[in-house]
Parts: sequence; structure tokens; C-alpha cells
Amino acid sequence: MADLLVNGSTRRGDHVSARGGYRTVVEDRPFAAFRDGLDELTSGHDETDRLVYRLLAEPTSVAKRNVLVLRGGTPVLAATFRARAGGFEIATTNCAARLEPPHRLGHLDAALAATRLSIVISETEIVPAAFPSAQVSAHQWYGADLQDFDFERHWRSSGVLKELRQTIKRRPELGVQNGDLTSLEWTVAQWRSRWASHEADETGVTDDLLVIWPELLARGRIIVTALVDSDGEPIAGQVSNVDDGFVTAAITARDLGVHGVSLGTRVLIENISSSKREGHTFFDLGGYFDQYKRRFLPAVGERWTVQYTPRSKVLSRDWSRRKLGGAMRAIGLDPAVLRRHFGGPDGR
Repeated sequence: MADLLVNGSTRRGDHVSARGGYRTVVEDRPFAAFRDGLDELTSGHDETDRLVYRLLAEPTSVAKRNVLVLRGGTPVLAATFRARAGGFEIATTNCAARLEPPHRLGHLDAALAATRLSIVISETEIVPAAFPSAQVSAHQWYGADLQDFDFERHWRSSGVLKELRQTIKRRPELGVQNGDLTSLEWTVAQWRSRWASHEADETGVTDDLLVIWPELLARGRIIVTALVDSDGEPIAGQVSNVDDGFVTAAITARDLGVHGVSLGTRVLIENISSSKREGHTFFDLGGYFDQYKRRFLPAVGERWTVQYTPRSKVLSRDWSRRKLGGAMRAIGLDPAVLRRHFGGPDGR
């Protein structure tokens, strides 16, 4: 029996009809119809991509939902979502970031809405008009052409080059190691330890990273760079995904017990340099943390964060704001304050 989402909550059942003729099946584990839909919707992908999708569907220590959405009996979405910060993220987030949820063209928005899950797509290049059922916000992202961009000039003007030279001068014994599995595992563990308690709640992907990234490393689909001490032990690491020459920064970690040097700066620069030497075409540092990222690479343009909220939660939130607005008016306060701060109804 499948876990079905009805009005934003789950119950046991077979199928549920959603708006617009979409039917949704949700389970914690991959099921036969889900696997069939996944195979059909990823038939044009290479085998590595298909392996990633299959591995992500398997349970980990963090709750997942394997979702099959059909219309007229035809699969239009077969995707895995991972619990994060009170909702769900697409399971490829931070793991294989450029892989979209497997879907049929023209159905992505309606299918995601039909899941009735609270879903956040943290960064996408798909234009906002493609998501009429969701809330969409824009942000800058940072990157550069690996072969043509003048990195040294940019880093000199931003102060990064000075930091790099100081770090090399203070710790000349540090070596650079690329493509090492042990360094990959160390970087993931350090990253989880550093950010596990952060409100962004992004380390739920860790179990998946430890399964999928070794597979991608063996296939040349990630670049792992580490700074190692004189004993060969890693003290900083950077992992980036590779997709057809497009390199996307994923995680950075360092030994927090080492002070007085910019380990994160150096290991990121070494990762970018390795990407360039390997002949890749573009390095994508992503969005957010603008003040930090613009020091390394220039702004490229806009991307979007997309949030789907089940209708029941929207109604509950709006009802609460109306009640609060009424209470504010009763004591002589202006409920328009709610609209300015929260962007929702003011109780009128």
C-alpha cells in the first residue's frame, strides 16, 4: 500500500486523484510502478544519470518520498524528495545538482503541485513562468568560463590572491591532492560536522553523498581536491560536480582546528585550477552568500528559488493571519504591518 498525500497529510491507500486529472502515488521506498516510470522518463539520459536517480530512491537515515505522478495512466513525474527544514527538497540537491527531477515536458509544474508536498527547489535556471503554481524568487549566481576568464585579475582586485599567497607562505608544507576517495569521505564528514546544526538543514544529503559520490568519482563526474599536511592527512577539501564540461561547486570543508590561514580559499582555488587543467568549460559557484562568492567569481545572472506549498497549509496560514489582523485592530494597531512583514493577508 502506498503512502498517499491528502490535503497535505499522509494516509494509507492505493491512489489519490489530484487536480487537473493528475494521480499521485507516494511511498518511502521505491516501488515497481515508480521504477518503471523512472526508467521511462530517464530513457534519454546516460547510464550514470540513471544510476544516480535509482540510488537516490533508496532509503537513508533521512525521510524520503518516492513520488509517481500519472496523467491518463502515463507517468509525468517520477522523482525522489528528501526531508529538509520542515519540507522536502529534490533529492539531487547538492548531490548531482544539474539533474532535474525526471518529468515529461510540459507537466513539471502541475505534477509538483499534485504531490501536495511542501517542496523547495533551491536553485534553477528554468524561468519563473514555468512554475505558475509556486512562489518564485530571484537571486544572483556566480561563475566564469574556465578557459577564457582572467581569474588572476579578478582575484587580485578582490583580495583573494593576497589571501592565497599568505596561506602558501605560512603553510608551505601543504600539498594538493586530487581524486582521492579518502579525501572525499573526509570532506563529506567534516562538512556534515560543521553544518549539521545550521538552520538551513542541508546535511540530510550526507548518506546519499557517501553512496553516490564514490560512483561519480570513478566515472569522472566529480572533482575532489584536498590540501594535505606533511603526513598526507587532509585538512581541507572541495568537491564539485561535473556535467558535460560544466563544473558546479558542491561542498567545501576544512579542519576548524587550523587557524591563521585561509584553507577554504586555497582549496577552492585549487579546485577551480584543476577543473581548468582537465579541460572543462565553465565553473559554477552557485548563488547565495553573495559577499563571499563575488570575491572568487563574477555575477553571471539570475536564477530562481521555487517553493510549492500545499493548499491546506496556505489556507491555514492565511486564516491565522486574518485572526491576528482582527486582534490587532481590536487593540488599535494597524494590521497592514502583517502585509509589510509577511506579504500575506492583513485580515480585511
